[in-house]
Amino acid sequence: MPLSLIILVVPSFGQTAKTQTATTDYWDKMKDCATQAEKIIAERQHGLEASKTSIVDWQNHYSPKYNRCFLTITFKDATTSPPDVYRNMSDAFERSSISGFSFSPKYPEGECYVEDSTLVDCVRARAFISEHMKN
Repeated sequence: MPLSLIILVVPSFGQTAKTQTATTDYWDKMKDCATQAEKIIAERQHGLEASKTSIVDWQNHYSPKYNRCFLTITFKDATTSPPDVYRNMSDAFERSSISGFSFSPKYPEGECYVEDSTLVDCVRARAFISEHMKN
């Protein structure tokens, strides 16, 4: 009787089941973050319709480092001349403000804060926001 050799070939796509699960979880969190951010922006825009404040820019970011969904919104307040501009970073799900800065005729150097601290150096606030929106 002839001896047969059977070779089983299992294709590998470079990911283990654990890696695939982590990747799927990351993408789900990114998608949930984007959905939550869009919901908040729609609510804020609706709330600002009667005022002279408008949203001029916004960005969301799911941070795997912090396991949080961050949302930055840049507002323009047209009640002042020139208009005040301020940016706020919040946790989109907790809806809690984390950091921000503003520039206005009253505060030409800016008025900035990080977390629950009192006013801080604006360079620190901008760096804090940038780091959280990248990692």
